[in-house]
Amino acid sequence: MSEKELETRQLGLRSWHWMDVPIEVKGKEEGSAFYFRSKPKGVWPEGEMQEEADDGEDVEEGSEVEDEDAEESGEEEADGPHGPQHGIDKREEQEDSQAKSTDAPEPETVKKHVPPFIKLSQNGEDALGQFVEYILNVFKYQHRTFCYAVYVCYDMARLLFFDRSGAYVSEPFSWRKPTSLLHEFVWKLAQLAKAGLKESMGRDTTAKLVDEETRRIFLDEASNAELPSHVRKGLEKAAEGNCPLYELEIEYMPPSPEEWFPDEPLPDEPHPSPSAPPAPSSSTSSASPSSSKSKADPPVRKFIVGRPHFSADALVGRCTKGFMAFDVTDKNNWVPCFVKDSWRPYVPGRTRPEHLVYERLQRKGVKPEDGIATLICGSDVGGSNAQCTEVQKDLPSKNRPVPRRHYRIAIAEICLPVSEFESFGELAGFVADALTAHCKAWDLAGVIHRDISVGNIMIRVEENGERFGILIDWDLSRLQCELGQGAVEPDRTGTWQFRSAMSLKYPRKPYRRSDDIESFIHCYIYLVLRYHPTDVDSLREKIETLFEGCSMVGGVMIGGDAKRIMLRSGSVGFQLTANPHLQALLDEIVLCCKRAYDVIDVHEMNRLYGPIDVVAQTQPPAQPHAPTKIPHAPRRRRFGFASDQLQLAVNRLAARVNMGSSRPPDSRAEPFQMGSFLSDPNELIQLLYAHSETSIDFADKAPDQFSIRQHQDVYRAPDPPALRGIGKMSTGGTALSDRTSQDIRIALSHEKVTTARRLDIVGIPSSSSSSKKRAHVEDLTDNLADDEEDDDEEGGSSAVRRSKRIKAAKGKAPSVQSGTAKRR
Repeated sequence: MSEKELETRQLGLRSWHWMDVPIEVKGKEEGSAFYFRSKPKGVWPEGEMQEEADDGEDVEEGSEVEDEDAEESGEEEADGPHGPQHGIDKREEQEDSQAKSTDAPEPETVKKHVPPFIKLSQNGEDALGQFVEYILNVFKYQHRTFCYAVYVCYDMARLLFFDRSGAYVSEPFSWRKPTSLLHEFVWKLAQLAKAGLKESMGRDTTAKLVDEETRRIFLDEASNAELPSHVRKGLEKAAEGNCPLYELEIEYMPPSPEEWFPDEPLPDEPHPSPSAPPAPSSSTSSASPSSSKSKADPPVRKFIVGRPHFSADALVGRCTKGFMAFDVTDKNNWVPCFVKDSWRPYVPGRTRPEHLVYERLQRKGVKPEDGIATLICGSDVGGSNAQCTEVQKDLPSKNRPVPRRHYRIAIAEICLPVSEFESFGELAGFVADALTAHCKAWDLAGVIHRDISVGNIMIRVEENGERFGILIDWDLSRLQCELGQGAVEPDRTGTWQFRSAMSLKYPRKPYRRSDDIESFIHCYIYLVLRYHPTDVDSLREKIETLFEGCSMVGGVMIGGDAKRIMLRSGSVGFQLTANPHLQALLDEIVLCCKRAYDVIDVHEMNRLYGPIDVVAQTQPPAQPHAPTKIPHAPRRRRFGFASDQLQLAVNRLAARVNMGSSRPPDSRAEPFQMGSFLSDPNELIQLLYAHSETSIDFADKAPDQFSIRQHQDVYRAPDPPALRGIGKMSTGGTALSDRTSQDIRIALSHEKVTTARRLDIVGIPSSSSSSKKRAHVEDLTDNLADDEEDDDEEGGSSAVRRSKRIKAAKGKAPSVQSGTAKRR
């Protein structure tokens, strides 16, 4: 702050960039997030009866009872937040006498039973949501490995420790005497600060604050008029408001045998991956390392970042943050790039870092021009001494989350979100581009993405203004040889809203390529509903039913009923307003999906891969029986009339009934193997490119319907976990929490957390895990786009330029191979 602001006492109440330990202070327990002297209803020592609280005690109705210690001592409650003062003194004397006793038992480090300590009343959840918001902001605006916190309630306190796998919460203690735990904690914290041991205070010491000269260079480079408008705006925003800038390091580490690919030998002499080749004619090709550099990257690359471009609103899980950055490894050549910072799960033999997947794609011949990002580098933070989470070690083994490692990856492109498309013809081309990249990754490298979502399809802008779709976030990918066979453990990897109907309906079904292909279709339908007028009466109900419906069966979350009904019926279920070309595309896609679903043996799927309902197993099984004619039934009226046309219809119905749901006899076919439309993406790619060719010049994109139809109780993205309270906040890795999951791709305002959404759209989000992964919901208003003036100066909109490229492909829908080659 300026000296004038300091003199006038215009101090902010908090500064998330510099805060070391958040401290929440409450005067009364009724507004607290935790229990202190009171106890939750029903929690009493053995043999005692619950009694009503005295009128003078400050107790939250319906959730707490009077203080047990005061009841045992027989002291009468007096006015005040926690009873009489002499009662407190008496308890402290008892504590002192116990401490002096030589017969006092040693405290247990792990308790088998811990009584509830979080207040689940409305006041308690509101207070906890506010407290979680504070911790979220500290993690969001600082580079942290963990965070201490203090929660004070009158004369009692609790100490807390947060990392990305959970939290430690101490038992409540009195802090009135200078020998209390709070005094000791503050003294030790001061000693750490005095000694400069920032790492022991939770700071990520690989992130170093830059000096004023470096900051000046950053601002000069960010305002470079030669940068694309969206890159320039993003970099300028990263430093605005005097936001601190940090230099991050990504240190090369050779791959470990536990995380290497099972179908490739581990390199004998690992070495840094080759410098990322320039992105082809990309607007951010300058972000690639210079070709004049040595053949191998330096072991440590350096980047300067500011305010996060987006940050996942979750305390636990992947907790991805994305930064528009400068690669400053070469001090004389600052190049813009994108850095993703996350806490990846680390399970040897089951997980691998994302940069290894990009390296495999490049080795196998999948190039950036095929629709993937250009890798610069990636590694666990800290190199051989990787930063890891700790809290999971002390959680019960039955519900213990996986350990996580701090991870960073840098890519050359700074892209636009796919929601910045200009027409649905252009959107069809973007989705086809991403689907082509997905196809090549499968065919050439044997890699399946497993997290297809709206947030993972991005727009890469070339120097000449042409725009292409690319597929990002390969950290949940698997090899073909790693896909399960037979029934597997319930898997909720990916983004719930866009997962296939089969993977949601049958949680034990092995994941297959058709699941990813279907996810592309759901992404396209979602964007149509969001950016095109339809005849849907309740858009909110439609979105929630189609994309977010779920239920719990046998302890496993299942869903996808609305998707399955839509695809099996062959009808998209809504009509577009005055757009027959787009309507025809949707109808054709859904009809082709119907033919793919018709070959599925539903009864066999239910038997092999359906959820196991423990409650249903205790009930007597219902005996299935085929419908039979009613014996001696009275003569009934025949509907319709006898004709050849009626007989043809009867024959068609009879043929369908006779076919039933049985599959053609093939012992090698899996019961969930889809028809060709969803098993092979070529037909879908051709449909999308064909629509792009014929409709790219149509100005058919409407304003965001989620905002336009708000007066109709329109669908609104769920509040971030910090605003929903702990009762609804996701604490898992990939499953949906309430209507959404942990890794929501929403960046809150950098000033404070409010219920209003930011106006700027996220950049290159990560998957979660959701966490990742977990349901990604976009902001309600997206306005980080290229300047319209740039399009006019370059001779027309990007949609027109793309149309010229596509129409040059001999007037026909390109195949998977020609769909990209002919446009380069």
